[in-house]
Amino acid sequence: MKILLIAPTPFFSDRGCHVRIYEIARGFEELGHRVLILTYGTGRNVGLRVKRVPVRVENIPGPSLKRLIADFLMIFYAPWISFRWRPDLVFSFLHEGIIPGKLASFISGKKLLSDLQGSLPGELSQYGVKFCGFFRWVEKILLLMPDVVTVNTRYLAEKLGIKKYALLPDFLPSIEPVEVKREKNRGVYVGVLGPHQGTELMLEALSRVKREFRVDIIGYPGEEKYRRMAQRMGLGEKVSFLGRVEYHRLPFYLSRASFALAPKVSESEGNGKMLLYAKFRLPIIAWDTPVNREILGDGFIPVPPGDIEAFSRAVEKAVDGEFKNYGDRAFKTAKNFLACFYLNELLKGFPI
Repeated sequence: MKILLIAPTPFFSDRGCHVRIYEIARGFEELGHRVLILTYGTGRNVGLRVKRVPVRVENIPGPSLKRLIADFLMIFYAPWISFRWRPDLVFSFLHEGIIPGKLASFISGKKLLSDLQGSLPGELSQYGVKFCGFFRWVEKILLLMPDVVTVNTRYLAEKLGIKKYALLPDFLPSIEPVEVKREKNRGVYVGVLGPHQGTELMLEALSRVKREFRVDIIGYPGEEKYRRMAQRMGLGEKVSFLGRVEYHRLPFYLSRASFALAPKVSESEGNGKMLLYAKFRLPIIAWDTPVNREILGDGFIPVPPGDIEAFSRAVEKAVDGEFKNYGDRAFKTAKNFLACFYLNELLKGFPI
């Protein structure tokens, strides 16, 4: 089967959304399907077949003029590629991918599956965009277009008001641990940096920890901004901002850590880093939210949302080694999230 993936983002850019696209594409290929990804003109080659629109977009999250231009071009490129390549299935990502995906689906006469990872007004509001009421109306119109909407959590489907959907959870990552000594007092964070990711809350909590520790903070954008913030909080050399680290180089940092931090506060998005940490059997400190509960159940250390003092105490206990069994507990839950299984079930449930 030939599957056309519509990815309106600078794929591949070493962050959660891109990891999901990568693992889905890789999973389809492992099942024996041929995959072609239509994406922006910017991005790193990760061994997948890609067609790019001729617009170079910055590798940072959030709306921009260049993104609007790239999205406009995808409306024309998607049906053209569909006409030339004749896919058996069109699979779009994000709200921006639905319209080009629908056009590609119309040209090929095949079904459109659209994967959403958050609510449109919720995501835009995180970047200061107003008129949420208008974008909520736009979202309702977009949700009428796909034959099937896939979501990574049931909680997201409820937030979007979708009654008919297919659950396609985030998968256990394909990267593997490496042989390296774990450091008892070293933690790790992997992900985008920003208010909706809980970066400020995480730094505030770490500044209250009364233990010797080190935390590797892997992510972007705004590394310098948060480095200065950490220095003002007195964290000094306790936290290391490593910036962007290639996805396939993460195993070194994850394998040497003894605990992981997942302070994401967004209510409308999934939290794929939970499964990344679980793959490496790391005790995970995260807010006690419906999304995190749906992903790992009791396989993480839950902290009341926004309670910085409780987050700080949890880090102290992690440094003291009190949560060692949580790493195995997380892995035991996460090991069932296999890409090939869920993608095969998806295709069986919605025959092409």
